[in-house]
Amino acid sequence: MLVTITGINSQEKTSKKGKPYTSVGILTEENGDKWINGFGPVEWKKGDKVELMIEETEYGLQFKVPNATDSLAKRVTGLEKQTKWLFGEYTKLAKKLGIVGSSGGELPAIEKKEQKSFDNVDFSQQSEEIPF
Repeated sequence: MLVTITGINSQEKTSKKGKPYTSVGILTEENGDKWINGFGPVEWKKGDKVELMIEETEYGLQFKVPNATDSLAKRVTGLEKQTKWLFGEYTKLAKKLGIVGSSGGELPAIEKKEQKSFDNVDFSQQSEEIPF
């Protein structure tokens, strides 16, 4: 979710095991006066727009900066939705054309046409067939 930071508080702390960490609290336009907490370090300032993953936990609102895996998972989910929609549209069209019965079932495979190899084609010669 893209959010606009309206306030930020960053503090260096030490865990019970003695490891240092940065605690970050932010306010955003989208969440009003609710603090959203997470870990840093971050170099944000008031007015910055940042992409965050925000969730409600037993400790309140928490943020996480998405990593490459999170971004990829989001893209895959979107592609799955689009593929499901496309398959549904294809099924509707196939039924209208009588390719598939109304009960559904396997859709016909699309025939593969013979592909031409361009390995031995001399592209330096201009063809008379090209209309330009």
